[in-house]
Amino acid sequence: MNKRRVWALVLSIVMVLSVFAYAPVQNVEAAGVSVQYKSHVQTFGWESAWKRDGEASGTSGKAKRLEGIRITVSGDNLGVRYTTHCQTYGWLPWVSNGEMSGTQGEAKRLEAIKIELTGANAQNYDIYYRVHAQSYGWLAWAKNGQAAGTAGLAKRLEAIQIVVVARGTTVQNNVNGIVSRYGRNYVSLNGASDVNVGGRETTNITYRTHVQSYGWQGWKNNGVMAGTSGRAKRLEGIEIKLTNQQYTGNIVYRTHVQSYGWESRWRMNGEMSGTSGQAKRLEAIQIYLTGELANHYDVYYRVHAQSYGWLGWTRNGAAAGTAGYAKRLEAIQIVLVQKNGAAPGNVAGIVSTVGTGFVNRPEIALPENPVSNGSTGSNGTSGSTGSTGANKNDVTRYSYEIVPLLEPFNEYFYVKTNNPDVSYVRFEDKNSKYKAGKGAYLIPTTRRFFDVKYENKETGRVKGGYIFEMSESGSDGGAYTLQQADRAYKVTYSGNVSYSTMPVYTDTPVQVSCKSVESLTDYLINNYTDKSKGLFDNLQSVNSALGRLSVYPKNIVDTSKPDPNRPYPLLATSPYPELSLNEHYSMWQSADEMMFLEYLHPMVLSSVGVPGVMANVAKALQPDCTVSSGSAHYLVDVTWNGTTKSYGGAGNGNTDPVMSKYIESLFTFDGGANDYAFSSSLDKLERKIHQYEKQSTDELQTYRNQLSGDEFEKKIGAGNWLKVAAEGWGYGTAYTYVSAYTGVGNGVYHMEDVWVDGRYVNKNNCIDLKATYAQHPTSDILVRNKTFTNASGKTVTQDVLYEYDAQRGGWYAVQSYYGRNWWHSDSYDKLPADMKLSKEQVANMRVDSNAGKLPETGLIYDGTVAPGTPFFN
Repeated sequence: MNKRRVWALVLSIVMVLSVFAYAPVQNVEAAGVSVQYKSHVQTFGWESAWKRDGEASGTSGKAKRLEGIRITVSGDNLGVRYTTHCQTYGWLPWVSNGEMSGTQGEAKRLEAIKIELTGANAQNYDIYYRVHAQSYGWLAWAKNGQAAGTAGLAKRLEAIQIVVVARGTTVQNNVNGIVSRYGRNYVSLNGASDVNVGGRETTNITYRTHVQSYGWQGWKNNGVMAGTSGRAKRLEGIEIKLTNQQYTGNIVYRTHVQSYGWESRWRMNGEMSGTSGQAKRLEAIQIYLTGELANHYDVYYRVHAQSYGWLGWTRNGAAAGTAGYAKRLEAIQIVLVQKNGAAPGNVAGIVSTVGTGFVNRPEIALPENPVSNGSTGSNGTSGSTGSTGANKNDVTRYSYEIVPLLEPFNEYFYVKTNNPDVSYVRFEDKNSKYKAGKGAYLIPTTRRFFDVKYENKETGRVKGGYIFEMSESGSDGGAYTLQQADRAYKVTYSGNVSYSTMPVYTDTPVQVSCKSVESLTDYLINNYTDKSKGLFDNLQSVNSALGRLSVYPKNIVDTSKPDPNRPYPLLATSPYPELSLNEHYSMWQSADEMMFLEYLHPMVLSSVGVPGVMANVAKALQPDCTVSSGSAHYLVDVTWNGTTKSYGGAGNGNTDPVMSKYIESLFTFDGGANDYAFSSSLDKLERKIHQYEKQSTDELQTYRNQLSGDEFEKKIGAGNWLKVAAEGWGYGTAYTYVSAYTGVGNGVYHMEDVWVDGRYVNKNNCIDLKATYAQHPTSDILVRNKTFTNASGKTVTQDVLYEYDAQRGGWYAVQSYYGRNWWHSDSYDKLPADMKLSKEQVANMRVDSNAGKLPETGLIYDGTVAPGTPFFN
């Protein structure tokens, strides 16, 4: 054999080996053993066919989350068990042999998975699996119960491969053409092992926060940030618990809450601390461990505080946050450290910008630390400071005069006084008819307002005195007892005012008189009812008065601060089916302050507030009547003596925001001709609110044209799919269809309970991707861009709406065919055949053929980009 032939043979062998080494492995399995699995995928639901032995289950390149999975193993007396780490819930309980792990219908992503073999011969095999994780791609293979996925990164799993091989067999990187691009099977924000998320051998600390606009976030673990950064959103509540607890004891905590101060009761083991639905910010927090836990761990925590950024770490019961500055907490990190171990330092890429963990004004003492050893945090903050001591300010040395700011209502008062510090002052109406077992107190308001002229905004002093507000059950006027606090009730102002630790009050001998005042309910009854008339006549009279007197609440926007998340006007679907798409013009951040104009007016009522007031009036007039929710959210039903009638409505005015630049300093407290403080009336307040409303609305007209005017109609053309916002906690995303029925009338039509392009648009104007024709067999049907000859003999191409008629048992395009004037007795009979659809025709149309699929193209109106920007899915 010559050398050329030898080298050719060698080369061919090398090439064959090379191809063999890098060729995709199509099947990886142990002889006689097979693993089968299928996933529940976002938008698409359960896969139609089971995948097996290394085939990819899920999707790639479509950004779709895995939401659930089923796994089975066949052959050689084997079984399988598995658990998934699920958004919000953490590690779920182990399931086995085809049971579902994950969720269905909850839109929760899977983030990690562990799989183990079971059965008599499990020791003879290894089960390998790897996942495709958002942002990372395919991770490395995991096996036999190891975690595969991510922790603390909020990354979805998108696909998975699983194989069973004989024990000790190595699985290649390239299986079925898929190659891992990441060297690890599990990625944690802190570089920790999988035990750090509901792990098996380490106690984990888990926490979640209630955030302004967004509500409750998902659970975070072991130093992962909870809250937000850069969005100016306050924390309002927090829950903290331990998982996989190795020692006895509790995790205990409390928060300092706007208006309430430090909570009097400590919370523990997952209880909520703070508030929900009250729009109160958290300002500080204390956390500590008890029992054996405290002998093995230190709990460290740090917070992101408004204006300061991330504060330093503190630990074991010491306060974290601020006092005396009215600054909101925006985020928090919490970690457990082995007892007397080093402080955490840089966790999750976050660096503290302030060295101390607690920032307080000198006059505001640190709260007492319940940890007996007075441990000191890594920032040097003392863990135990003791009490503030007795108050030496004698409030009886000063004079007081109490004046209702809007007679006869009992909500806001002017207290004229020469006392330079009313933070130690409270007035109690001990004999109020409204007490009902509660207190009736006048307290200095902690709010600051755009339209109030202050002598000292820090202390809240106006000319000659202060603004006080009614607290708890309400006052009816008369004699008030001056009360002395043992510590400051209110801290000084910076942006907004908050309470310090709640003081203890004692009575003084001083009595201060005030005119008679009353609640809104009594005012309406006393002025708009007649004792000689029945319940329903009186309720109708009050309801009519509310329609005249009430004002729709205004959102105040700071025109100097554009909203970084949604800087453009937007359309949003409504949570109420009876409403259509809402136009929103909050392209600026909400203002920190409000208008006293609105707070003083007792009837600033939304479509929820008006029925609430009517319910109160009904029960006051007739305690035995029954009050229940009405047929729409803005109605309340009142039942009495077998008769039920509905009442309600909304404040008059529109929902447009008021721009801060138009707000004037109306409340000067100088008694002058232009001073609203001592010359207010309902009419005067209402006129000024509507003036601001009109000024803002006139400026917004340019933006309105982009959402409902000529510019909008021109962009959507005959009809178009729109990506819009969805009202709720914050704004989600929804898709809807908007059409222009040429010849039917002016304007556009927002689809509702209609099949369009094989998709169902529900009564909230949203695509329901899970809807089927069987679920909505009598909904209307829109046929896009249909060419036909209408009743006027004109050939047109337009969207045609076929409306279901129950009496005739079919769908009829009467409006599209006749135009605006179709209402005559034989309209249906004269329709041509192509303007009618039978049930058989509709069944053949497959109106749900695109269920589960988002529209391919359309226009964006969700506020994130300029209105009318195209989208492509």
